[in-house]
Amino acid sequence: MASFDYFVGNLRCSKCGSISRADLSTNMQTKLSLTPKLTELGVGQRVYADWRDLCAAGYVCITRPLIEDSLVLLDLWECPVCFTPFNWAKIIIEHSIIRVIESVDLTAAIVESANYISEDCRYALDEQVAASSESIVGSLLEYLRRQMNADA
Repeated sequence: MASFDYFVGNLRCSKCGSISRADLSTNMQTKLSLTPKLTELGVGQRVYADWRDLCAAGYVCITRPLIEDSLVLLDLWECPVCFTPFNWAKIIIEHSIIRVIESVDLTAAIVESANYISEDCRYALDEQVAASSESIVGSLLEYLRRQMNADA
């Protein structure tokens, strides 16, 4: 039985600028679905999830919990052209329907707009703390480390 699905979208790589196909080549895995089947989840598709327990699906609350059936997730994807592993994506889900999947740069404004971040993002944050001039990245990394230690 599969343990994850894929978010898919046309995403622009932060390194080479290429735009991905909306398929699993970006390897943006999600454990959000109640019954994952390696499904490609794109804009307009319904996601069946336990919205009350996103932590069990591998997400960490970073700003505020789910509000009125609207959810913003931050996740990682890999460029299928240059193989850059730590590109960021913002996924907006409203009333269980995926409304937006877009590539983003990790900035204070993006973090503040999100409810949850994939717990796998902590691996990318280590690399980006040194390269970022925004303290939000370092603050987010420290927050995630505290959350991971509290859950252990």
